[in-house]
Amino acid sequence: MSSEQSLQAEIKDILSQGPIAGLAGGEELPSSSGETFDVQDPGSGEKLAEVHNLQAEDVDRAVELAGQAFENSQWANLPVNERCVYLHRLADEVENRKPLISHLESMDCGKILGQAEDDVQNFIDTMRYFADLA
Repeated sequence: MSSEQSLQAEIKDILSQGPIAGLAGGEELPSSSGETFDVQDPGSGEKLAEVHNLQAEDVDRAVELAGQAFENSQWANLPVNERCVYLHRLADEVENRKPLISHLESMDCGKILGQAEDDVQNFIDTMRYFADLA
């Protein structure tokens, strides 16, 4: 199987797991209403995935969980050099998955692949920039 075929199989696997829930504080957050909706490729109109239709109370819960995750983490207490290491690791992980993330972004936004690749590279560069500022 070629790398492109492998990538397409991975994308299909990710998008077919639906309905896809929200995520906050390490927890999946399905819609409290049980409602879902289809996400479509803006270029072709093809259904990409089914996702949970999060309600206001779901968003409130996500904000609460994210706040708890931050408060319970030691991030603010980590020495700056350790935080830099984590930001570089994040950039490394995104860079290792750049083809996958770029394809998903392209499909979701209807962008040409080159623009999506530039967006992902911008994220990588931004993480490295802020890591190196410290």
